[in-house]
Amino acid sequence: MQSKLRILSVSGSSFNPFIWILDKEIASDDFHVDSGINVFWDRQQPYDIIQIHWPEWIFNSAKERFWDKEFGQRLTETLCRWKKSGTRIVFTRHDERTHYVKGDDIRTNLFDIMESEADAIVHLGYFSRNQMFDCERLRDKIHAVIPHHTYDTLYPHSVSQAEARQALGIDAKFKVILTFGVFRDEEEVLLTKNAFEQLDDPDKYLLAPSWYHNTWNDYRNNHSIHKGSSWLGTGIVDRNMLPWCFAATDVVFIQRLRNLNSGNFPMAFFHNKTVVAPAIGNMTEYMDNINNFSFDPFDPSSVLSALQKGLARANYPQVNETYASEHWNTAKICEQYRQLYRQLIDGTKRSKPVSGVPFA
Repeated sequence: MQSKLRILSVSGSSFNPFIWILDKEIASDDFHVDSGINVFWDRQQPYDIIQIHWPEWIFNSAKERFWDKEFGQRLTETLCRWKKSGTRIVFTRHDERTHYVKGDDIRTNLFDIMESEADAIVHLGYFSRNQMFDCERLRDKIHAVIPHHTYDTLYPHSVSQAEARQALGIDAKFKVILTFGVFRDEEEVLLTKNAFEQLDDPDKYLLAPSWYHNTWNDYRNNHSIHKGSSWLGTGIVDRNMLPWCFAATDVVFIQRLRNLNSGNFPMAFFHNKTVVAPAIGNMTEYMDNINNFSFDPFDPSSVLSALQKGLARANYPQVNETYASEHWNTAKICEQYRQLYRQLIDGTKRSKPVSGVPFA
């Protein structure tokens, strides 16, 4: 009888369910999955696959602080030692670089190291895959396209809009625009603020649970919403509240300007909501069909136009939920990861995406 493949999931976060859902669901009769940071550095146990998502977390969570000029060498040496023992390295490319790092932050080299040392790079969309495949030094690697899963194993799907609004204290008359997730810089704040205030609708309502962020002085006073109704929250949303926010809304507005991906897409699709998002990165692959609208994040008229179109379509029959259920359900995404792991252990390589599906 063939033994289980042993997987070590290195990156992790207590507040982000993306990874621990995958870890739990990938584990099966043929796959044993452990998670942790220190075991990666200690190398005391054998593993067939090392799975790394956000590489900066390797250092943020390690028992030692490796933020020094030698951090790159330590990471490269550790990865090479794993590979010499027969372990295969898989890197899931969520971002191009650490979010909004400025200057010569030493974390910028983390991604170069992971891309160079990985045996396989997982992309959440074809934009990312094509971007990397055009790089000559990375063409000999497996490039797998595996989309972001929905949270169908975690969140309830039975909450109605009326129930959610009653629970959140939002009147039924409002056209609710949800911007979810922490605002990472002032540009994202102004993008959302300006679009909302320019929207000519007396019943508009902005639901921004993570609007206020404690990294900017006088943030609350300088960036208050002056027109329309709103609920502006103060930080990370409790996981139990998340599905109620999405259920209560009419349109999900993605406020990112430079991201490669956004986890708000699968959540919005899962709750069958219209999405208004920037035409950047992998996000372009989901947009500009009958239900979703893209914009140029640096063109205010484009942003406002997309938001107006999204609100106009909010009450029409949706197909986002059907698409997400068919292509992004957790069981299917986990099987695509298993297929990639098997392919790596079998020693076969191919340049085209593994188990990738066309986007809407």
